[in-house]
Amino acid sequence: MPTHKSITTMSRLAGVLTLLCGTFACVDKHALAGRSDASGPPSQQRASPARDTLGEDESGPTVWLITYFVKPDQRERYVQLLDSLWDAGRRLGQQDSLILAQFRQTQILYSPDPEPDGTYRYAFLMNPVVSDADYDMQHLLSRMYPPARADSIFHLFLNAVRSSQPEVIVMRRR
Repeated sequence: MPTHKSITTMSRLAGVLTLLCGTFACVDKHALAGRSDASGPPSQQRASPARDTLGEDESGPTVWLITYFVKPDQRERYVQLLDSLWDAGRRLGQQDSLILAQFRQTQILYSPDPEPDGTYRYAFLMNPVVSDADYDMQHLLSRMYPPARADSIFHLFLNAVRSSQPEVIVMRRR
């Protein structure tokens, strides 16, 4: 059962999302399971929300909210990993404007309070999603680091999260 403090924190998170992104039309909410798309959000199986679920009469850019739950004993290491990934992404972005846009348009949100199972919620807000960009984590790591280092970082990530399948919400900003 969530505590009052965690409910307040998540309510504030919802308020922050509204302020950051404007009004959303929620399109799809699910934990990804085996759907494949090379331009999908960062997950280990290159899974992606179906882009065609938004409908032709929707307007505004697509926004993704991708959530992972980080194990409590791995939280500090996970934060360090994110810091180093963002630094590497910005360096790579100096040579690739598409990657620079991906990192500039992705924000990291987190709940300071643990979930009932003890994990911590970390959300990546892609606002908006950069069209034609590859958000696959392994792809980005392979662009940032030599193969052995990329593989090592990816395994650190997998060890830090409760599940390699994120929760994904796809929205359209009005």
